Amino acid sequence: MQVTPTKGETLAPARSHKERAGVVFMSHATKLAVVLSTGGVGGIAHLGVLKRLEEEGIRIDILVGASAGALVSAYYAALGDPLEALIEDAAATTPTRLGAMALHLWGLPVPQGEALQHCEHLSRRLLALDGVRFDSLRGPVGALGVLAFDWKRLRAFFSCTGSHETGSVSVGHVVRGSASVPLVFPPKRVQVPGRTCLLSDGGLVRSLPLEWAFAPPLSATHALAVQLPTLRRHVDRLLPARRRLLEEKRERILEVMPGVRWFPAALGGRRGLERAYSRGYEAIGADAIEILRRWQSNAP
Repeated sequence: MQVTPTKGETLAPARSHKERAGVVFMSHATKLAVVLSTGGVGGIAHLGVLKRLEEEGIRIDILVGASAGALVSAYYAALGDPLEALIEDAAATTPTRLGAMALHLWGLPVPQGEALQHCEHLSRRLLALDGVRFDSLRGPVGALGVLAFDWKRLRAFFSCTGSHETGSVSVGHVVRGSASVPLVFPPKRVQVPGRTCLLSDGGLVRSLPLEWAFAPPLSATHALAVQLPTLRRHVDRLLPARRRLLEEKRERILEVMPGVRWFPAALGGRRGLERAYSRGYEAIGADAIEILRRWQSNAP
């Protein structure tokens, strides 16, 4: 586990109640964002992180994710399903079943049996997300942000709660795009006011969408950054925008890196996925919980 601790932080003044597109942000000085990275099937580790935070009573104000992190963020924030149900779904979604789902999304036939049944289950789950807007979340988190890549404009596409442009967009539509690995899953067409976007894997933009969590309208004051060991993370750290952010917010960012090994997670079946979940849970140690509690108690 890699932890970047903080000390001596100067907290923002307490905020008055704000209402953004139906979401009320309470007046506490700390607005904590949990930012979840890309990571393929290893993304089940993010559920371990959320489970640990839930058990420790850490309040999550904002969830932001890309690709696998977007899926986890959306199901937790948009639908409010119990984590146990999300964990079971993720543990059952093996690479073979993901391959079957890719065939299904491309409109190709899927062999009868277990794989087809799982595809139908995942399709129902995605349809449930389609019915939720970023400004009308049903889960325990006040705000949600999802990063994708727009092929039409060849740039980042970020949809979030409180945005005049994307707040009324379907969470499911954007998440389908963010999790669409090129050549594996088809891109997703999403209509926003004034234009149509063609969305694909958020990992094409960043492995960890940290900058967007701090920017308006989400405007997090602090962030728990959960970075899975992807190759893209090394590129991100060289980008001037990321380097400036880490320098400016170094006392307000806590980074953890669950020790997920991609090949055992991908090829180890259910047991491999369960190990990845455990790595996420274990990544939030006592020192991380102490820092998060200090932030939320407004302690200096």
